Amino acid sequence: MTDRWSQRLAIPTTPPTAHLDDDRLLEQPSADEHKHLTDCGWCRARRESVTWHDASDGTDEEFEQALSHIAWGDDFRVAAGQAVVPARVRELMDARAETASPKPGQVWRLTWQGRHLLAAIIDTDAWHILIAPVTTDAELADEFTLRLDAEESPLETALAVWVRHRAAVPTFTLDRHIGTLPDVGAVTGAAQALHELVAAHRAGGAAPDGLPTGEPLTDEDVDALDLADAINDTVAWFENAAAGLRYLPEDDPAPSAAQISTAEAIGQLARTARGLSQLAARTNITPGRLLDLRRGAQPDADEYAALARVSDGTIGLQSPGDAAAWESALTAVSAPRWRRARQAWTAAHAPEVHPDDPSALVRHVTHNPMAARSVPHPDEPTDDERQTAYWRDQVALALHDFE
Repeated sequence: MTDRWSQRLAIPTTPPTAHLDDDRLLEQPSADEHKHLTDCGWCRARRESVTWHDASDGTDEEFEQALSHIAWGDDFRVAAGQAVVPARVRELMDARAETASPKPGQVWRLTWQGRHLLAAIIDTDAWHILIAPVTTDAELADEFTLRLDAEESPLETALAVWVRHRAAVPTFTLDRHIGTLPDVGAVTGAAQALHELVAAHRAGGAAPDGLPTGEPLTDEDVDALDLADAINDTVAWFENAAAGLRYLPEDDPAPSAAQISTAEAIGQLARTARGLSQLAARTNITPGRLLDLRRGAQPDADEYAALARVSDGTIGLQSPGDAAAWESALTAVSAPRWRRARQAWTAAHAPEVHPDDPSALVRHVTHNPMAARSVPHPDEPTDDERQTAYWRDQVALALHDFE
């Protein structure tokens, strides 16, 4: 017998004395049992294992003593040391959140209902961003994963940007800006490098020459495949943050007593502007369309934003509440700069909703439009610029007391 008998091996078939029964493992051994334990590594391992489990009810010292007798103790301590998050990563993850606007090539921490993910931004679109997960497992990178050495990394540790596992996630999951990826390869911008890897993956081709990537996966890359499964699970969690967020006709706001109809508003604005022709020039709405609106036609989101802008906040218009307005409001609400204020507003006004969920605030700003502030606009702003400015101001007014 040896001291390293594995408890997973079969029971020895010809012991010199009888093996200990399970109910005797924790009892004080008799002289014969003590002699048997001296000779039998299998019973000794069984007894030490049971003693370790029982030590969980004892003191910390007893637990540590029991742990020191377990064969995997040293291996566990080595693995635990390797699993420590690098100091620079931990520092950046705990730093005060920034209010920067997300841009391709940046690395952000995403947070959604208690879970976190490091990700590089590939592209942005309204209230969605296309991201590639980022980990420190650069040695496991596959052929479509961008690798960065510690000397190049904004986190001062080697990074892997997993383009194969890219996904579109809601912008409101962005928590804090961690850093920006440097130029890679032949001074190719990081954003361009990510786009090239996306194109190569979609086409089923090889990564462009000059980009530092990993090697193609094989069925023997067990660790890399396990990591890929874990990354997929985490990315799916953040994709699901958008579940149920869509415009429904029943979300149209009902008119409030403080609002006036579009027809009444155009009448007042025309008098202030000294005629429909002047109002048309100020709103970029044709005179014929203004006549239709004054006779009861419903404005679209762009027309609504234009009328609200020229009123300088003095007229409470009835919101169109259409899909375009809902999308614009959600885009404005999702901006990272509002994350803390949005959470505070939700906790105060909709405690039944998770603080990370922006849907309650979107319903509030679309159902209860406030007088928009007068803000400077560039010369001849586009309809999209006017609508963006309008909903940006609506959100700013709603969250003013929670910043």
